[in-house]
Amino acid sequence: MPTKEILESETEAEQHDLFARLTRREDGRYAVEISPMLQSGGHEDQWHLVGGSVGYDASAFEAETDARDYFEDLTSLSHEEMWEKYGERRLWANR
Repeated sequence: MPTKEILESETEAEQHDLFARLTRREDGRYAVEISPMLQSGGHEDQWHLVGGSVGYDASAFEAETDARDYFEDLTSLSHEEMWEKYGERRLWANR
């Protein structure tokens, strides 16, 4: 697994039942990662990129500003707003 620098630590996105964080990966790209929220209010110890199957990296960005914009949207927009803004780009899934 590549070394990561955590730029924004785990931030609750209660409306999506998950936590999100922003990292800078070893390859220089910026990634928004998610972890499911547990009933206890914490999160799992595993983090995943948003989008499709294993190896899919839709929520990894070349520019930090793009990653930060997505991170901010993920932690503030509703499910419907995320779907409207990112659904066609496969950056959000319908429940």
